Order: sequence, then structure tokens, then C-alpha cells
Amino acid sequence: MYRMVTSDLDETLLRADGSVSLENVAAIKRATQAGIKFVPNTGRSFLSIQPLLQELGLWQQPQQFVISYNGGAVVENARNQVLLSHTMPYEVAATVFRALQAFDVAIHVYTLTHLTIYHPRPDDLAYLQTRGVQAERMQGDFEQFRAQPIMKVIAMNPDAEVRRAAATLALGERLGISAAEIMAIGDNANDLPMLTQVGCPVAVQNATSAVKQAARYVTTADFERGVAEAITRWGL
Repeated sequence: MYRMVTSDLDETLLRADGSVSLENVAAIKRATQAGIKFVPNTGRSFLSIQPLLQELGLWQQPQQFVISYNGGAVVENARNQVLLSHTMPYEVAATVFRALQAFDVAIHVYTLTHLTIYHPRPDDLAYLQTRGVQAERMQGDFEQFRAQPIMKVIAMNPDAEVRRAAATLALGERLGISAAEIMAIGDNANDLPMLTQVGCPVAVQNATSAVKQAARYVTTADFERGVAEAITRWGL
């Protein structure tokens, strides 16, 4: 019996416009009402997905959680309490930032509660708008972040590959849930570390071939109903 389901968001649970199907919402609510933990797993801030949590019936709920910043933070939904965090050392973050400045990319600097963008791109800003993400244009140099908790520094265009498995397993351990009791659902290469370390790795139909090969089960549906299909198949 699986006691926790963790799911990637973009193109796994969410449509291209950031919305979620009624089938997926209903299945998630049914699972959580049965005592299953449903944990959204995202690269964005936990603050940016509060409307989604409301839609899923998880908003401000105790003992329900979000993994954000690609595993940089585990947050309990009630009062947005940060339970686990893995910040970047300032010198490492500054070195990454300086290296990325050599390329034509938008550089995202995530602190625990804010997103600041250096050299924003129109396509990047349009994407963030579909996800309800609030961002500030960077003013001044990187020194402004020295005393702040830096969660990640990434470049948009090309997309960065990031790893989220460690936070999933750490949350499970905290809740007394073993890796064998976790179902993880994904679609892309950055989901592979998470998928390869849980008891039930699931790929939605629109997933890459590598993700499908790593999956125990590939849904017949894509992001429209794939999460609901996986939850229903195992009677969660």
C-alpha cells in the first residue's frame, strides 16, 4: 500500500496553461481524504502554488506538504512552515551567477520567499505569468543576496536540469514513510532521480522515453488525467 504520492507539476499534473483537470483534482481529494499524502514537487516557490493548493483542498492544511525549489525546501502547508531547507553557500551562488552572465539567459535567483530575475526574457516572463509567479527585476549587483537564504540560481533558456529525489525521501523519512511506500509521478529527465528511488515510479503518457523506461507504470492518459489514472489504479 502506498502512503505518499509525489508529483511533478508542469506537463505531469498541470496543463500547458497551468490549469489542472477536474479528474486529477477529484482523484487527489479522494486520496487525501483516505489518508494518503499528496505532495506537489516543483522547482518554483511554495508561495507561487498557493492557488493550486486551494484547488486541491490542501491549502493551509496541517500534515500536508510541498517540495519546492527542486528539493531545496520542504514546507508544511499549514502556515507555510519550512521543515527542511538546503540553501546554497553564498560564494557558490555568486560563482554560478557570474558564469551564467556570459550567456543570453534570464537568471533566476530564488531566496526563500522571493524571486529576482537578472536579464529577464519575454518568453520566460510569459511562462511565469501562466503559473502565477511574482518576480522582481534585479537592481544592483549580486552582493545584495549575501545575507539572504539562497535556494537556487538557475538559467532559463536553456532549461537547467535539477534533482529532486533527496527531498522526497527526506520527507518520507520524517513521516515514517519508506521509499517503498511512495509513488512518484513525472514526465521529464529532471524527474528521473525521484522516480528511480521510490517504490512505484509512474510516467504520464506524454513523458520522455527515458522516463517511460524507468517507470513501473505508464499511464494511458497524459497530464490531463494521468495523475488521476495512477491514483485510481492503485486504489488510493
